[in-house]
Amino acid sequence: MTPDSSRHRSDAEKGIETLVCRCAGLKAAQRVCVIYESATRELAERIHQRCLSLGAESILAETPPLLHHGVEPPEDVRRNMEQADVVFGLSIMSLAHSRAVRELIGRNGSYLSLPQYDWNVLSRPAMRTDFQSLIAPSQALAETLSRGTDLEIRTPAGTQLRCRIEGRCATPAPGCCYKGGMIASPPDAETNIPPREEFSEGVIVVDGSIPHPRLGVLDSPITLHVRGGLVKRMEGKQARVLEEIFAGTDSPLAYTIAEIGIGLNPNARLCGNMLEDEGVAGTVHIGIGANAALGGAIVVPFHLDHVLLRPTVRVDGREIICQGRFDSQTRPGKES
Repeated sequence: MTPDSSRHRSDAEKGIETLVCRCAGLKAAQRVCVIYESATRELAERIHQRCLSLGAESILAETPPLLHHGVEPPEDVRRNMEQADVVFGLSIMSLAHSRAVRELIGRNGSYLSLPQYDWNVLSRPAMRTDFQSLIAPSQALAETLSRGTDLEIRTPAGTQLRCRIEGRCATPAPGCCYKGGMIASPPDAETNIPPREEFSEGVIVVDGSIPHPRLGVLDSPITLHVRGGLVKRMEGKQARVLEEIFAGTDSPLAYTIAEIGIGLNPNARLCGNMLEDEGVAGTVHIGIGANAALGGAIVVPFHLDHVLLRPTVRVDGREIICQGRFDSQTRPGKES
């Protein structure tokens, strides 16, 4: 093993310690289920062993590759989830928007949503963030959004989107489960809110990334035209690929503007990995598809995020982010 690879593995081991002890807050005697695919087995086994060493009861549950973010796990995996207090989801496609995860959260369980996870994710600076320091700013931002009626997003690339958020509750998601009944997706740290589904209007110019195996960091923007809360048209060099992804869902609900998320991790950088891209401080991601797990009304086995750079965000006319810069109340934290 070369010195560089040795350091990489050492950083990844520190990432596992952060994940299990600080992000999951695992306690002795808790019941753990580690979901994995063949591609993530080695990492799943390492997390499983660390959980056992802390005195937890841990089992491994294998799933075949999943088609989309938001689909349901196989029945045997779901049964294992039903017995767990803490679930680590190491499937390549995210289960966070599945009914099985909603049921886990409803039982006051904790879900660590870890799609596209590998040793590289664990070793990157984004995992050295002090996620506990992001609890307060994520909560403050959630309070601001939850009190709001109208939300507007503009970007230098041309996004002009208006959403209705009246009556919706925002979720602080600082990258750690600081109480029961939470989802955490470190290194992603964010606050999100599901807008009223039928009221979003405008144009979204996606100039950051679309964290899907067929897209990732974009080399040219993709423009989405939104009317009545639905994406009606897509334009751009890679729009055909995105159209094919959506068409594969075979559901008109998959085109719903479902989530507005604001990244809070000051150490995250755009890299094409879903969890790091969504968490980049000062970006906005727009989730399209399912949002029942976030408090919305859309249940569909699909959810895809679209990351926008340098957004200006206004809630009821008050500017809370200006071209990616936060106001003093929501400025992100520091490294651990």
